[in-house]
Amino acid sequence: MNLFDTPNLPPIRVGPQAPTPAGSPERGKDELIFKLLYLEPDTVDHLVRITGWDRAIIHKTLLQLVADGKVKCTNQSSLPQYSVRDEWKVEA
Repeated sequence: MNLFDTPNLPPIRVGPQAPTPAGSPERGKDELIFKLLYLEPDTVDHLVRITGWDRAIIHKTLLQLVADGKVKCTNQSSLPQYSVRDEWKVEA
């Protein structure tokens, strides 16, 4: 099972913003980070460790998700922590 095969997670809803082309690498990164944050809130450092991506790529992806209104950033123990906004969560 790879990280993109997540049958228990809802599909990402596309908001009013222009969607990223389905085949682009950015779309895959957005989806993966969104799904990881859907499971639990996380920090940039931990996302870097579990994905193996460069810190700048994680930051760019998170900033895009925040700008799209899908993810929010809060401070937990003086560290920025990212989580999926409640309106994007699907109740089981």
